[in-house]
Amino acid sequence: DYLSRILKEISDSQDPGKVNQISSEISRLDKQLKRLTETKKSIEERNDKLKRFFLMKYYIFYRKKIKETEDAISKLTKDQEGIIEKKKKKIVASRKLFETINLIFSKINKNHEDLTKDLVALLPEEEMRLKLWKQHPDLKFEKIENYIENFDDGLELKKISQEFNAILLKESEKTEYKTQIREYEIYREIIKFFEDLKRLYKDEEIIIPGVDKSIQDFIDILIDNNRENTKIHQKIELINKCVKNLTEIENDIDSLKNFHFNELVKQKELETKDVDTPQKMDDVVLKKLKDELKDYNKKKDDYRKGILEFGINPLYVDQDYENLLKKETSLKSYIDYTEKQLKDELKGNEENIANLSREITTTSGELNYKKKELEKIEQKKVHPFHKDEEHINALANTSRILAQKFLKNYSDYLKDLKEQSPEKIVEDKEKIRYYEELGFYFGKKLRNIIYNGVPQTVEFVDLIQEAIRMDNGLKAKFTDFGTGESQATYLKSVLETSRNDKRKLIVLFDEVGMIDDIRLNQVIESLRNLYEEEKLLLGIIVQKGQNVEIMDLI
Repeated sequence: DYLSRILKEISDSQDPGKVNQISSEISRLDKQLKRLTETKKSIEERNDKLKRFFLMKYYIFYRKKIKETEDAISKLTKDQEGIIEKKKKKIVASRKLFETINLIFSKINKNHEDLTKDLVALLPEEEMRLKLWKQHPDLKFEKIENYIENFDDGLELKKISQEFNAILLKESEKTEYKTQIREYEIYREIIKFFEDLKRLYKDEEIIIPGVDKSIQDFIDILIDNNRENTKIHQKIELINKCVKNLTEIENDIDSLKNFHFNELVKQKELETKDVDTPQKMDDVVLKKLKDELKDYNKKKDDYRKGILEFGINPLYVDQDYENLLKKETSLKSYIDYTEKQLKDELKGNEENIANLSREITTTSGELNYKKKELEKIEQKKVHPFHKDEEHINALANTSRILAQKFLKNYSDYLKDLKEQSPEKIVEDKEKIRYYEELGFYFGKKLRNIIYNGVPQTVEFVDLIQEAIRMDNGLKAKFTDFGTGESQATYLKSVLETSRNDKRKLIVLFDEVGMIDDIRLNQVIESLRNLYEEEKLLLGIIVQKGQNVEIMDLI
């Protein structure tokens, strides 16, 4: 109980080891908080530059797209209006169908015009086909009545389109292109990995083993090595665009020949001589251009707001964009990124910043908690036995084991000694060992006994065989002792045992008539020893006799 109380006091006192542990934890959290804060700041700075780059790049991009789309709408509208004016004098077919045919012709001509530059770039070796393509006349609206009977121009254009389509599809399916496209994607992933690594260790000069280059130099090498793959990637995208436009030309020509021209013949028979004012054109091509223009304007306005928030004047955005690329060379790796890829990159950075913010908040809270915990512990005093806590714990555990042995195990052994036969007892080695130790203990306590009238020194009391062994080898059974001898032996044992008691004794022995004088003198001798050791206050022995007689035993 005392040891448990001391251990409780130690646990409630200041623990120098815990102070050192918490101090180390505070130091670690301080470093971690600093690292997280610096990493967050680094990503924020880079993300800020990347966002400037992104906003300026696509403000310029959509500004250009708006101009191109407005020019296309203007040209298409002007051409359509002129053609309609001419057609009003020549035909009186249904305006709706007529306008639809006109717009399909415009769409075919536009696709034909737009494809010329791309086909020359992709297939310079196809000189004959390119010559036929370039020389092929636009499908004129005033010739539409002739096309009802003869649509050779359209069919020839369809044939050339099909030939180019087959060549491009075959070109796009080359095995080496697939390999290079795969390499392009792998390079992009590797470049992104090293860019993330560079951001994470921006303050450290890391040299990549094997190439002996810094991370940025290695990124530049990767970008340079990936340029050919990037060109192939762009080439495949251009091929897909051309295939799409060529397919549209083929489908539009089939639509005109197989449906619109025949339908126009039928409607001419029903056409009246009165010519109505043509309605405003709103066909698929023009509607698509107008929808695109609306979308481009919205995006341009969004990017304009973004660059204004960064203090960038839209009038000088081109110059600021070029200056940014010169100053921040690392941004060049993002030039080939699409709008979606840049948005994803910015979103990823913002998620990293948000995660770091949460980590900073958590680490800061844990750091404050540890500081308060340290302050609270330091207010306590160190217990004088703190350094011995380990030994006290060991001693307490040993004490609990001993208590268990005395309260349960040894108590049960004594009970078994009374209730079990010697044959059963000897089967338990632990019990035998206990009984042996107990036998030596009783031997020391009894010390001397009178056996057959002769004083003997006791060495061992055999509790199992119920015998006493003397130091001279003599053995005596318990039954060899008479009642008086047993009583004297018992009283002497009690007195000898009491010598270890710190308290003063008052000894009263009554009815000792069965003890003979020799054995009684041994009991008296034990009383004298206690008296001389100042442990005996009073000792009285009462013995039956014929007359009353009081004797001083001192």
